[in-house]
Amino acid sequence: MKARDQHRAHPGCRATRTEHDHTTAHTTGGPTLTKNLALRCPKHHRIKHLPGWSATQDPDGIDPPTERVLPPRPAIPAPDESPPF
Repeated sequence: MKARDQHRAHPGCRATRTEHDHTTAHTTGGPTLTKNLALRCPKHHRIKHLPGWSATQDPDGIDPPTERVLPPRPAIPAPDESPPF
């Protein structure tokens, strides 16, 4: 699985320690198969189980890295060129 994923499942995570985590929880019937397992750091492993959070995986088990897109910076108005009177 480490060879398949080569990154943490949570976008932007830079943790060096990871855990094998069931995408669909084992306690709710999620199978222990590579298509239902992902690498998550301990923090994101716990967060996934909190209300309002979830995790998904492609049917083949591959979770491609998400490209981080930053919003455009607001335009900075040009300084007023007139002398201060």
